[in-house]
Amino acid sequence: MIRWSAATADQHFKGLLVIEPNLDRVWAALKAGAQPGRTPFTVLQVATTGLDGAPKVRSVILRSADARTRRLVLHRPSFGENRRNAT
Repeated sequence: MIRWSAATADQHFKGLLVIEPNLDRVWAALKAGAQPGRTPFTVLQVATTGLDGAPKVRSVILRSADARTRRLVLHRPSFGENRRNAT
């Protein structure tokens, strides 16, 4: 259950006020991470929650970043999973 209150909303919007002036810098770093070579933004971790409620974290490679459309293209390497599942 998510609880939402005026205090929570206030904290949320304060966070946006801090992030908003830096969005151009974040997108520039993401765009640089998608270029050939290695940067701290080349390999990222994406976390989700599985159907069982357990967290799942995957490493992904950033292929492209477009600030105008707010789109990231990510590649998830198999790290040998296809070989294990082939039999």
